[in-house]
Amino acid sequence: MLELIDVGKTYGAVTALEAVDLEVKPGEIVALAGPSGAGKTTALHITTGVLPPSKGKIKLNGLDITGVPAWKRDIALVQESYALYPHFTVFDNIAFPLRSPNVGSPASEQQIADRVESIAGLVEIGHLLQNRIQHLSGGQRQRVALARALVREPKAFLLDEPIAHLDAKLRYWLQGELRRRLVATGKPCLWTTPDGREALSVADRIAVILESRVAQFGTPEEVFLNPATARVAEVVSEPPISLLSGIVESPGPQLRLDGVPIPLPLSVERGNGLTPGPVLAGIRPSSLQLGNGSHGAVTRAQVLGREFTTRETVVSVQLGGQTLRVLATPFSEYRIDDTVDVEWEGAKVYLFGVENERKLMCHTQVRSR
Repeated sequence: MLELIDVGKTYGAVTALEAVDLEVKPGEIVALAGPSGAGKTTALHITTGVLPPSKGKIKLNGLDITGVPAWKRDIALVQESYALYPHFTVFDNIAFPLRSPNVGSPASEQQIADRVESIAGLVEIGHLLQNRIQHLSGGQRQRVALARALVREPKAFLLDEPIAHLDAKLRYWLQGELRRRLVATGKPCLWTTPDGREALSVADRIAVILESRVAQFGTPEEVFLNPATARVAEVVSEPPISLLSGIVESPGPQLRLDGVPIPLPLSVERGNGLTPGPVLAGIRPSSLQLGNGSHGAVTRAQVLGREFTTRETVVSVQLGGQTLRVLATPFSEYRIDDTVDVEWEGAKVYLFGVENERKLMCHTQVRSR
């Protein structure tokens, strides 16, 4: 088990990481998700010993390793910057951990070759083993760094955006394959990513880090379905969740969104009740539909743009001065400036307070009048 206990890092008056408490169980992948600069990489560097913490402890398998030098921790780290040896071949870069004098029982050269070739095949660089690093693309270098970590049998894995620079096809395939292999090792793994969809795909649990602190820590289902704040909802939503300003009115209750002429009747699904006042309404694109105005609450809106994917079309529409995203059928032929009907009947709405870091107030649903 890997534990971060009240871990913090400051540089003078600047706080890079604040009071982080995490535990990663054997065979578990915990994703640190959040935007650039949130503190994800700082947490990894403290864990691996590259940086000393300003406060807190790091424990690995029950032992306090806070003051243990990085080279004695037996933790495999994949850095976003690759950190490869340019004068080595790809083969020698991957094999380096197996030839280290710190390895307890050194392997034979044949065992090293077999292991390197197996891992290189996994990340599709088997044909590059005799190339030097300076001849590789950024995506190929990232795969070398990933292979160098996977070739080891460490006590824990730390992966800093390990597939960020790969092409989409390889990235999609490696998500599942890396998850399978890492879980099979039985070792704890921390995986950082700014991509909420990637975190949902690979992780057993997700720690959303915002402004140097953990804003929410839970299973993918918990974080996605019950986001603690509006910003957490933004991190784990793809396509992005729409956040619209509005007011809850009573009796009803009903929601009046800025730019929407009709109030939307609500029923509370889950939460601590609903009080009248200003709110931020979070609406996922999949919760709405575009139609002909024949169902329940309907508002007219103007199309701002569309984005085709293989599974759906994401249509952005304008409601007053606010932008709302709605999912439509694949390759729907909506055009900019078209007028469409947004159907709200049954739409799930997350209501966040406009103060107190916009914390989740409750889940609601638009109901029939």
